[in-house]
Amino acid sequence: MVKPPNVSTLAKGLGFYMMNIRQVLAKNLKLYRHALGWSQATLAEKVNSNTSYIGMIEICKKFPSPEMIEKLASALGIDSSLLFYKQIGSSEAMNSLKIIALTEIEGLIGRFIGGQIENLTRKKAREATSGTGGSQADPAIQAE
Repeated sequence: MVKPPNVSTLAKGLGFYMMNIRQVLAKNLKLYRHALGWSQATLAEKVNSNTSYIGMIEICKKFPSPEMIEKLASALGIDSSLLFYKQIGSSEAMNSLKIIALTEIEGLIGRFIGGQIENLTRKKAREATSGTGGSQADPAIQAE
């Protein structure tokens, strides 16, 4: 009978070490928090907790409840599963953050363009009903 390889030895041979779930969570929480430029205090405030608790999670002394995991992920703008995703390199984390940033930028641009279209539509409607042909300025557009 062939003995299966030792998983820990195999993992070390592949260039990474086995991490338990607390270590993965701690590493990812800190990684995403730093990527946003937040202190532990900032994250704690956003999830209605305290700095000490966030610090304890990040050094694997505490493990958050499922509800707190959801709060943490929501505050960081990520899916909660990403907190448990074991990353071999930091490029995956950066790619996730790039996607989050691009999605946020896309939303901001969409809202801006939507507002501009709404302003132009109101202006055209006023021009059509007043018959001024554009001589009356829209205060909303002038303010921009």
